[in-house]
Amino acid sequence: MSGSTSGGAFLVVKPEINSAADLKGKVLATPSLGNTQDVALRSWLKDNGLSSDEAGGGDVSIAPQENSQTLQTFISGDIQGAWVPEPWATRLIQEGGGKVLVNEKDLWPNGQ
Repeated sequence: MSGSTSGGAFLVVKPEINSAADLKGKVLATPSLGNTQDVALRSWLKDNGLSSDEAGGGDVSIAPQENSQTLQTFISGDIQGAWVPEPWATRLIQEGGGKVLVNEKDLWPNGQ
């Protein structure tokens, strides 16, 4: 089961965000503190020179929340992106007008 979202999670962001640097000062969501998408996002931010902490501070604020809530907060503009598994990534794109900034499979050797 540990590989169940391998290649099936994405960082979906608002259309005006084009790089990691554009995320500074923004609020992003993950499904829950410490889950695989949360860890992947925090690691990717660190690799790109951005900080975050468990209390929502740092260069990028991370707000853990249920995926269904993430869709609504993305549409309302309360968050500017989310690292989520499918089908939520597609819903953020189709229903929320977002775009993929990071396809998690691109971070793993051979996409796995």
